[in-house]
Amino acid sequence: MTRPTVGVVGPGDLVEQIAPATEQVGRCPVVRIPYQHENETSALVRKHHDEVDCWLFTGIVPRTLAELARVVNHPAEHVCYSGVTLLSVVVRLLNEGYPVRSLSVDTLDTDDVRETLAAAGLGDTRIAVLAYRSGHTAERLVDFHRSVRHRFGPDTVALTCLRSAFAVLSEETHAVRMVPSRKDTRQAVGSLLLKTQSHRYSDAQVAVGFARLAEPETTLARLLGELGASTTTLPDGRLAFVTTRGPLWAVTRGFTGLPMLAELAGHLAEVHIGIGIGRTAAEAEALANTAFGRAREAGGFIAALALPNEAPRVLETGTAEAEQDTAPDLQQLASRAGVSKKTLLTIRSLLDARGDRGLTAQDVANGFGVHERTARRLVKQLERAGIAVVSGRRINGPGRPLMVYDLRL
Repeated sequence: MTRPTVGVVGPGDLVEQIAPATEQVGRCPVVRIPYQHENETSALVRKHHDEVDCWLFTGIVPRTLAELARVVNHPAEHVCYSGVTLLSVVVRLLNEGYPVRSLSVDTLDTDDVRETLAAAGLGDTRIAVLAYRSGHTAERLVDFHRSVRHRFGPDTVALTCLRSAFAVLSEETHAVRMVPSRKDTRQAVGSLLLKTQSHRYSDAQVAVGFARLAEPETTLARLLGELGASTTTLPDGRLAFVTTRGPLWAVTRGFTGLPMLAELAGHLAEVHIGIGIGRTAAEAEALANTAFGRAREAGGFIAALALPNEAPRVLETGTAEAEQDTAPDLQQLASRAGVSKKTLLTIRSLLDARGDRGLTAQDVANGFGVHERTARRLVKQLERAGIAVVSGRRINGPGRPLMVYDLRL
């Protein structure tokens, strides 16, 4: 298995500190993604999505901002500051002659701070902690430290994890910006690589589905095409399909909805779909039957999904526009099709150049500089994986008309 590419996101100085440690510990390539202010996080994560396989944030603040913006579609971890990092800051203060009688600490957990200080023999130190919550800004953190200094006295030392807050506090009082220790960084990298490995393994789990439509002649060609599913019709009239967890995760927006089914609502009275995911085909089939039963009981226009050890969940139908909420994982698509991620990035560039009007095998041949026969084989690979879908459009020219394919990238 190839080593994952890690995107390290955070303030520039911390990225330059953490990236080499990540390369050394994980022995994997790293993409450095620095920002000037934490408010840039979401845009940068979205911009570099296709370059990486997982995210390592330099702290909980950028990670939370990216997750709230719903742009984190790879495994993610952040470096925690409440272990060796906090202890090293306290020891440094003591070595510099500060009595450390009172502290104001932002972002960290109160219990973690108390335990660390007790372990350092500073259990009597007065502390005030502002645990990080979504929506906290640098201004909120600065106001917190100011109020604590007003209560505890001018000797209070402010410990902050946010560079933008430190820039203000350092002009007003004795402030320390906490910088993650090498040990805390190694722990975060190890956790991230385990998550990524587990994610890749689970992506290959079997997914089985059963579908019944009120009008049998209506097809689910688009859904099945994007899943890259193989299909068969059962004796009881249901359509059975088989795929894997990875493409199903992408199509269902992280197992939450199936918006493309809204397209059938206008001309069908009922649609029942049950999908099961398991470690084996037999387990997935049993769960799919359970989910199908749940959909049939609910009646109407329902798709249900069953995971191991969970009750079936109903997938929201939503609207067709909602399908764009989750960006496709190009590494998973590439693995499914048996091509490289670079190949898919090149194809997407060709698609962008044509204004997203689809591609022909000839377009692919010209873009890659290969014979058209080679390009047709590549397009057929993508079609079998559900990435290229026949659009029904043709381009007339010398020789036979050229088939246009829509690309699900």
